[in-house]
Amino acid sequence: MSDRSLNTPSLTLPINKSRTQQFLHAVLLSLIMVTLFRLNALGHAALCLVLLPAALIYGFVMSRPRYVGACIHCRHGAWSIVTDGQEFAISIERGSTCVGGVVYLAWREPGASRPCSIFLFPDSAPSEQLRRLRLCLALRR
Repeated sequence: MSDRSLNTPSLTLPINKSRTQQFLHAVLLSLIMVTLFRLNALGHAALCLVLLPAALIYGFVMSRPRYVGACIHCRHGAWSIVTDGQEFAISIERGSTCVGGVVYLAWREPGASRPCSIFLFPDSAPSEQLRRLRLCLALRR
């Protein structure tokens, strides 16, 4: 372990439902529906019928918040996530970053083929824990 990981603050970050994320999701869905109506008005009804099920499935899948209720932990540089009462060790991916008040966190569970990721908005978690998460990510660089 590096000296940086020993100086990393401990972190217990509960993930809450974000109104900001829900609002952005609603705006995106509205734009998709307006685009479909516009395509229909331009005479592309068949294309709308093909794209409508995909838009509805997207809306359903994205409306269910992933990882709400989960808790991310970092202790001395060792990361883990607790979901449904089970704790899994994770490794943070290099693409994890902070831009303004938004944190993009990507991780991989051991043996997983694809990384998991989440956008954390300022209302997704307690502000002090988000600050510690940004600090942990900055110390990883």
